[in-house]
Amino acid sequence: MGGAVAIHLAAARPDLVARLVVAEPNLYAGGGAFSSPVAAQDEDAFVAEGFARMLAGTDRPDYAARLRLADPRAVHRSAVALVEGGVPAPGTCWPGFRRPGPSSWGRRACRTPTRRRRPRSASR
Repeated sequence: MGGAVAIHLAAARPDLVARLVVAEPNLYAGGGAFSSPVAAQDEDAFVAEGFARMLAGTDRPDYAARLRLADPRAVHRSAVALVEGGVPAPGTCWPGFRRPGPSSWGRRACRTPTRRRRPRSASR
């Protein structure tokens, strides 16, 4: 989510951004491996049970420790926002940014059709 926010800021206020480096940003609506399953749940159900299940299901103690600091309702709403996407989509802003920096995607990052569309300026 941070990459999408940074891209929107850079597009809206290029005078504030000299260079932008993003790693696996959400460029288009549809969500990813984390946000899609969260957003698919009813918000109240996620808050009541889904958040605890997600914490129990992670195999990374460092990730679980950071996630415990988050409000479950905010996690759900952020996931819904990523799945729904914004207008304009960050992927349409990124190529037009006059001083883009490098971007990177991991091998497993492009598992869904919406994540396969990389901007032309994306490094590989």
